[in-house]
Amino acid sequence: MTQLQFQPVGGPSPDDLEIVGVDSYVVRAPADAPKHELAGRSIPVDGQSLAMSDLYMSTCIFFSSEADPSLKGRTLADVKAALDQGLERLVAQFPAASSNFGKGEDDIWHINYTDHGIPVQLATSPRALGRGYIGAGGRVDHNVCARNFYVADHAHPGLIIKVTRFACGSVAIGTSTHHWIVDFAGYYDMMALLAKAMSQPHEDLPYRNHTRDIVKLVANVPSEPFPADEWYIENGAGVWDKRDFKLAPSNVTNRMVYISRDKLEQLKFDTVRSAHTLPVDERPSKFSWISTNDAIAALLWSSVTAARRISDAEGDSRIVLTVDGRRYVPGADSYVGNVHTMHTTAVPLSVLNSQSVSGVLKVAHRLRDDLNQLSDGKMAAIIRLQGEDLRKRFMPNYKPFFGHDVLISNLTKYDWTGLTFGALGSPVYTTIVSTAPIQAGSLVIEGSDGTVFIQSAPQGFSPEGSGERNCEAASKGADWGAKPGVIALIGLRSCDVEAFESLPLVKRYAVVLP
Repeated sequence: MTQLQFQPVGGPSPDDLEIVGVDSYVVRAPADAPKHELAGRSIPVDGQSLAMSDLYMSTCIFFSSEADPSLKGRTLADVKAALDQGLERLVAQFPAASSNFGKGEDDIWHINYTDHGIPVQLATSPRALGRGYIGAGGRVDHNVCARNFYVADHAHPGLIIKVTRFACGSVAIGTSTHHWIVDFAGYYDMMALLAKAMSQPHEDLPYRNHTRDIVKLVANVPSEPFPADEWYIENGAGVWDKRDFKLAPSNVTNRMVYISRDKLEQLKFDTVRSAHTLPVDERPSKFSWISTNDAIAALLWSSVTAARRISDAEGDSRIVLTVDGRRYVPGADSYVGNVHTMHTTAVPLSVLNSQSVSGVLKVAHRLRDDLNQLSDGKMAAIIRLQGEDLRKRFMPNYKPFFGHDVLISNLTKYDWTGLTFGALGSPVYTTIVSTAPIQAGSLVIEGSDGTVFIQSAPQGFSPEGSGERNCEAASKGADWGAKPGVIALIGLRSCDVEAFESLPLVKRYAVVLP
């Protein structure tokens, strides 16, 4: 097996944590594990690779000894034993976790089932975790989070794990996987499967789809029409034609924005109430029926657009929601996989630039209307389209990164803190990112302009002191039962950051973290 290197991405690790006692090994399924019938040892990546060539995803789950004092009595060996048992069952039930990738004779990428197992790295830190795991600039500490190692080679297994135990007893479990193995929903399903394997070692795990052929998920679902001409564009047709792409890596940065629970409720209330300020013919017919997540997406889409200072005359902006918590996957009960709707919604720049609450309402209502039209039949049609030869010629109809458009992934509806990982208990916070450095031609960037990840904030989080790193005192007295708000990681051009921070709606509802 190719030696897996746990190397930092994007330069040397900052001087934030000392890691000692590093140990690397591989976990394989036990010899007596039940063998699930597989549709061959090499499975084509059908319907999963549309315009998504090499995207590496990671998550880091934090277990706090402040929230669960019993962790202080658990050694790294205890953590290893609990994790190994769960991983053995996971790889036996979900063999794609230890597979790798390669191109077949048909010139299509295949997932190849192997016996490589899941590489694991164990490490300890002589320091306490504290609350500094949310770092400045949208990062967590390099030596903690999976952000500093990725499944970055097709010869590597599909999943790798890194575990760090801190002096205070807190634990961080980082994982990385390839986008072709799972999407955001599938990532949650996979980690929920691991949690169940660790918590209920003597119970059977639920059956999961192992063929990775998502077209089979919709075999019995009739297709319904959907606006394919609106959602998809021919590959290479006008993708980079609107904004300057000649930017150095330092010209794009990630900013973190915090919106408290109170501000979320105020945002939704103000947005709905603003309908009465609109002319009768402009009022949404169901203006009171928008969700908080619709309002968040509308607020951030509007704010990123306004910060770019694009003229209203240039038309519209599109949003792509890779995930917003709604699942439109027929057969989801047996699903760990990858389905991207790549649904796009276009709104005039004049509405997005208005920086008015009534403008947010119009945008939120448009999103709500469009997303609620995604039936099982339309999803079946999308999946079938992505499984056909058309996927080689078409891509989602939006201008990624340096175009006019915005890509939002809202992960707040996935209840990570509700999972129980055996003796480790439940996590207090989970990060999910898929922002490994992106390369376009000769340009490599670590931040992606117009890319937004929204996650629930840690329980008890407050923006005060959030710029401090690894400060144990910052965790004292935290209200671990408090309802969190949300944290959004937003990619912006450096020249747009000041404009973003000064926007009236951003100042009114959010805090830009240092």
